[in-house]
Amino acid sequence: MKTESSDPEPEGLTLLVPDIQRTAEIVYTATTSLRQANQGEERQRYKQRSPIPQPRQEAVTMSTSLPLSSSSSVFVRCDEERLDIMKVLITGPADTPYANGCFEFDVYFPQDYPNSPPLVNLETTGGHSVRFNPNLYNDGKVLVSVQSLILVAEPYFNEPGYERSRGTPSGTQSSREYDGNIRQASVKWAMLEQMRNPSPCFKEVIHKHFYLKRTEIMCQCEEWITDIQQYSSDKRVGRTMSHHAAALKRHTAQLREELLKLPCPDGLEPDGDEFSERSAALILKDLPNQDTEKPGGSQDNHCSEGQL
Repeated sequence: MKTESSDPEPEGLTLLVPDIQRTAEIVYTATTSLRQANQGEERQRYKQRSPIPQPRQEAVTMSTSLPLSSSSSVFVRCDEERLDIMKVLITGPADTPYANGCFEFDVYFPQDYPNSPPLVNLETTGGHSVRFNPNLYNDGKVLVSVQSLILVAEPYFNEPGYERSRGTPSGTQSSREYDGNIRQASVKWAMLEQMRNPSPCFKEVIHKHFYLKRTEIMCQCEEWITDIQQYSSDKRVGRTMSHHAAALKRHTAQLREELLKLPCPDGLEPDGDEFSERSAALILKDLPNQDTEKPGGSQDNHCSEGQL
């Protein structure tokens, strides 16, 4: 007579569950070890690859040869263990739509450098919304030399084929319209945004730059506004220029507030209340023709911000 058991005997797939679980554990352990070994080999191969001396040489050279002036400067930060990757900050040259803005680039030296050129990516793009130059795409892609062909006085003519219109009435108007948009975008993204959210590796440089040049920057913005507004009645570009001027005035007002908050950087002597007094006077007189803007700023919102 068979005795009944309270628990039924395992059968079918139930018998295989322990084996399946054990197999999964073995596979996980093996793949984890293999992955870690591959990562270690990859790091070792990186350390041993031949192109490293060239970027190292570039780093040594740049430490003493980078341009440093009141007009425009270049700053570089790199990792001692990854000299093939660098961060670069360029301050916009005077007499250009980029003047006094801080433009950040990432630079990568490929394995066969210098036989292949370094790859450069612009990080100052307003969240991929601004194309600061025909050779600077809003995804950050950089096509040519930054110093000689990008941060220039008339970037409109960098566009292939547009050089033929230089000196013509049409070309001059188009270039002026293009510059108006670049100016307000530079204030918004290369000044305001850099002050509010500076890159950690350039935070000190950015602070000192804007503190030392704050009076010059405010004068520059006033001149830009006045220059753009004189074309607001132009039949061809008047509407667009009015939009650029409205955006520039708004960004300049915010910029003034940020500049007034700047403390004196370590290592510098406070220069008194000259900037504060000047800014207070500017606030009282307000920006040129600001009272002519329509309430609610409908045109202002439609302007260049939508074109950025």
